[in-house]
Amino acid sequence: MAISVERRILGVVLGLGFIYRLLFIAKRQLLTEELLQALVVRADSARAMLAQLSGGTILPTPLDPLIQRSVIFLMGESAWSLRIHAVAFGTLSLWLCFRIAKFLFGSRVALYTAVLFAFYPLHLHYSQQGSPYALTTFLALLSYDLLLRLVSRTRVDWRGWLAWACVQILLLFSGLAGVAVLFSQAAAMIVSLIRKTGPGAGAKMGADAGDAPDLPGPAAASVLAFASGAIVALVFFFPWVHSVWTGHYSAHPEGLNFRLILRIVKELGDGSYPFSAVMIIGAATGVTALVRHGKRSSLFWLVCWVVFPFPVIYLMDRWAGAALTMGQVLSCTPPLLLIAGYGLSYVGERLKILDQLPFQVSSAALIYAAAFILMSVVIAQSHWRKEPVDWQGAARYLQETVRQGDALTVPAGFPLLEYYAPSLAGFGTGGMTAGADAVIKEHTARRIVVCLDSARLAPCARLRAEAKKDLAWRVRAFTGLTIFTRGESGS
Repeated sequence: MAISVERRILGVVLGLGFIYRLLFIAKRQLLTEELLQALVVRADSARAMLAQLSGGTILPTPLDPLIQRSVIFLMGESAWSLRIHAVAFGTLSLWLCFRIAKFLFGSRVALYTAVLFAFYPLHLHYSQQGSPYALTTFLALLSYDLLLRLVSRTRVDWRGWLAWACVQILLLFSGLAGVAVLFSQAAAMIVSLIRKTGPGAGAKMGADAGDAPDLPGPAAASVLAFASGAIVALVFFFPWVHSVWTGHYSAHPEGLNFRLILRIVKELGDGSYPFSAVMIIGAATGVTALVRHGKRSSLFWLVCWVVFPFPVIYLMDRWAGAALTMGQVLSCTPPLLLIAGYGLSYVGERLKILDQLPFQVSSAALIYAAAFILMSVVIAQSHWRKEPVDWQGAARYLQETVRQGDALTVPAGFPLLEYYAPSLAGFGTGGMTAGADAVIKEHTARRIVVCLDSARLAPCARLRAEAKKDLAWRVRAFTGLTIFTRGESGS
């Protein structure tokens, strides 16, 4: 494929990916996780930000909040400015995915894979959020892009390895995925060393793939360089881990069971089992093609990239007492699309894996891409319309309702309400430490209690039961929140 044509097509794909990620980023209010980070970013100084991170977030990392703070310093604070950096990193990730696919499989496969990644709904979802996940995916792709090129060389490029170590340090400071990615790369290095083949080994299928032979096994010097870079990155990261991550333990860890596995499968499709099935079909086609074409080393690298981060992140979440979220494993989803892109590029008219890349994209590949894009748009629309918790609406209602002398109680989430209604700071929220009875029996002043529906807090559970029996309690429902009011004007 001519370079000029390739660049034009890639430019169109990147442009579409950027516009798709830019759509409606200011339409939705900030989600709970975004609000938690926005509160950190609002701190008076970088030191205050780090202090808030160390005190309020499970296994926090500082890089994304620092970048986000720089953006709002230039653009002002709004939902749009808090999310725009994620859009930028999400778009750059498309380019890196193209680079990796081209290095491994050639230009045709790379362009097809970039199209799939541009419309992958899970990546789109987190590229529109003011959270670290778009950044961690970008840095994970950059880390793998550098690493795959370095291990394929017969001579050790120490400057290249230094650059990889610097990227790995940034990745560690960007999110929990940094540890998982480093672990997956170490596992891939070990597997490649065991299965070591000579330089340039591997099948060459067709003109397009002829420029991308299978990856050779790493040289001993490359293994030493990788180990040295990994140690340097961990040494830089250790002070943060020692000062911030210590003291976490799991009182009620999330158990590893079939339900968790089903949730992971569903979330790979951004909450859609049908889309997850489409991805699995594409990945299965890619595995078949890679094995048939003798690109087993490339396949092992990509499989390690997919598989190994999951147990690492699960164990760290278990230690921290947190539930696994798909944002944490977003950085290990690109290889699924790389594998699927390779397989679908070689699917023939009769759904057979061809020995050579066809001159034109097959009907099966076009149908797959069309279904992929259509389902992506449907899933994206469902997210744009959904507000899990209406913090903004509840905060505005309280701002108009609460007056001097009222007793406002918010067992969970008061800082998130205060973000949208700073005037609430003047009203004590002294949690319901005395139990529900203190709220239920106190009739001398107007009582306002805000309960988060998704949190199973004992005080709120008792209050909900009491409010059903006692009509003196007024109930105002918002999405994800319920406000209970009792008193002189609430009776």
